[in-house]
Amino acid sequence: MSDISVSVSKNIINVTVTDLGIPEIIEISTPGQQGIQGPTGATGAPGQGVAVGGSTGQVLAKASNTNYDTTWISVSGTGDVVGPASSVDSQVALFNGTTGKLLKAASGSGVAELSSGVLSTTATTGTGNVVKAASPALTGTPTAPTASQGNNSTQLATTAYVDTGLGTKSATLNDTGSGESVIGNASTGKLKKLIAGTNITLTPATDSITIAATAGGTGDVVGPASSVDSQVALFDSTTGKLLKAASISGIASLSSGVLSAASTTGTGSVVLAGSPALTGNPTAPTQTQADNSTKIATTSYVDTGLATKEPTITAGTTSQYYRGDKTFQTLDKAAVGLGNVDNTSDANKPISTATQTALDNKQPLDSDLTDIAALSPSNDDILQRKSGAWTNRTPAQFKTDLALTKSDVGLGNVDNTSDADKPISTATQTALDLKAPLASPALTGTPTAPTATANDNSTKIATTAYVDSAVSAVSGINRNTGFMFMDDFLGSTVSTVSPWTSTTSGTGATYAQVATTAANRPGIGQVTTGTTATGRANLSLGALTTFPSGGVITFEALVNVPTLSTGSEEFVIHIGIGDLNTGIINTDGVYFVYERTSSDNWRIATAKAASRTITSTSVVVSAGTWVRLGYVINAAATSVEFFIDGVSVGTTTTNIPDTSSNLCGPLFGIFKSVGTTARTFQLDYFYVSQTFTTPR
Repeated sequence: MSDISVSVSKNIINVTVTDLGIPEIIEISTPGQQGIQGPTGATGAPGQGVAVGGSTGQVLAKASNTNYDTTWISVSGTGDVVGPASSVDSQVALFNGTTGKLLKAASGSGVAELSSGVLSTTATTGTGNVVKAASPALTGTPTAPTASQGNNSTQLATTAYVDTGLGTKSATLNDTGSGESVIGNASTGKLKKLIAGTNITLTPATDSITIAATAGGTGDVVGPASSVDSQVALFDSTTGKLLKAASISGIASLSSGVLSAASTTGTGSVVLAGSPALTGNPTAPTQTQADNSTKIATTSYVDTGLATKEPTITAGTTSQYYRGDKTFQTLDKAAVGLGNVDNTSDANKPISTATQTALDNKQPLDSDLTDIAALSPSNDDILQRKSGAWTNRTPAQFKTDLALTKSDVGLGNVDNTSDADKPISTATQTALDLKAPLASPALTGTPTAPTATANDNSTKIATTAYVDSAVSAVSGINRNTGFMFMDDFLGSTVSTVSPWTSTTSGTGATYAQVATTAANRPGIGQVTTGTTATGRANLSLGALTTFPSGGVITFEALVNVPTLSTGSEEFVIHIGIGDLNTGIINTDGVYFVYERTSSDNWRIATAKAASRTITSTSVVVSAGTWVRLGYVINAAATSVEFFIDGVSVGTTTTNIPDTSSNLCGPLFGIFKSVGTTARTFQLDYFYVSQTFTTPR
């Protein structure tokens, strides 16, 4: 930006202009005070100090060092370009209006920047339509690279270029009085006032005027009067000072701030997107194979794709075919795998060697075969020759003709007797004589029979094994082979019955034998918890004298749980053999458990030296339902099979008491843990037996 300094001395204004191309000091006389208007005089000669003529936009400048020797000069292209303060470096500068003076920054997004005077290939910013190369009408805020000062070419001039170039220039101003400045008025040939305002500071006290250079604001740029609104401004010559309107073909117009697809590598005019007629050797990115879209297919894309296809097939002849190895071959019988086939009609085909060999093994045609072939036999007919001719005969006819006897078929000793009339043979009678009769047989020796299952109660033969088992189950083992204990809880209501020992705790906790009127339940043993929250009642035989490994142990009991355990009335039941009569956690034992907090089903348990195996069965404990619980411990005490109502519910092979340190005895009981309502457990009978491995 040029500097202008002004000083006032008496009635002389001294204006010093620098960087105007013609640095000089202009002294301008100012008139004195206006007197009383006199009569109009005759037109005098031109006065000194202001040259006549001039045009709009020109300024008054000193023509020489002589006082009042001035002249009008044009400052086109030598002043500051005053544009918008929001302009961006390298943005394209557009004419604002049709005066050729004002500039504005392109505001369209997508406007390409200039690099060495050439538009970039792809607009990275801007919006709107693409513009053509000839006379583009850019909008928005287009930008371009800023050329070096003094470029003086057709390259776009950015606001930075214009501001920088014009920043070294200044206008000539003259003061007409204290606090005022003047500029030339070409229409009158006189000075006109310049009022202080934006960018202009008048300081009468120091006789100075300061014009501040700014990059923004508004002002005039002197350009061609033929400029068109939104036309791109270009540098005119390499001075970096003059501007001209863009007239270079190929520069895109702006439509909504979007540049046309002007190529930076091709030649000729810019084309539009719709059906462009490209010339020369245009290029495009090569797409990935099998892209299958509307993208441009380059020669590389096509050639690569065609490389995987078959080449052009050279035509063969009408007698050839195109084989799988991509060659033309003669089409003859060998080509279809029939090279050995003779071209003979069916009627003229000879008998082949194989066919002749097969025919040689066949029966020759004669009159007998012809006669037989003419017969129409029925099922089971026999072919017979009679009276010199072949005929078909029924078996009866054939038999009559033959007149066979039983001797002819090797059955001469067979009697013609029906099965029902056959007598007892001598051998059969001899064997029958050695058998006992069914009625009152007198058996001798040691006759045997199958042993029926226990409690069979039929007319089957009772073997000694069946009888021994029944006697042991009913009357107790009264021999040295084992022991049996059973209690049917007979009798009326009592508190204890020998040999059981009753252990109770809590108010109302009791054991009692309850009389019943049921025909098949002669007595019921019942234990009751009472009303104490921790009440219990259980029975045992007291002394513990049994351990399973001494022989097979069988246990069975018929039990009933009248009311089930609940969260508010919780209890546990156990029954079997074990070592405790005061609690449910046996150190040693084999027993059934009902414990609702663990399962609603019956559970089976074994315990040895405080190690336990407890498993839930699939049988749910049902209230008020009599159920038969039982198990069998094998002689070695390595396995226990549990039964409920005669059905196996599980087998346990761990933690089975098997030594004299694990003695057990019969026991059952009920143990309360929550609630104060009495709960009961009932038994119809209790049975346990052991068959000793070694008799005593």
